[in-house]
Amino acid sequence: MLSEEDDYDEEDYKMMVYEFGAGLAIFLNESIVMDLGLGYASTTLKSDEDYSGDPKIVTNGLAFQVGFTFCL
Repeated sequence: MLSEEDDYDEEDYKMMVYEFGAGLAIFLNESIVMDLGLGYASTTLKSDEDYSGDPKIVTNGLAFQVGFTFCL
């Protein structure tokens, strides 16, 4: 739970975060591997108070990753 405080009042927030991903390793030859990955993440932040006018903040992200591994 997050908390924000100013000179007037204090407000608490609830945060929920989840993420998942998967990857694949492709052997190009005996010593070089290409790594591919795909992931997704979501974060939701909303006021702990049950006001109807308070907005809920949602962020989402998608990531694609490429990497190389060299084996000696």
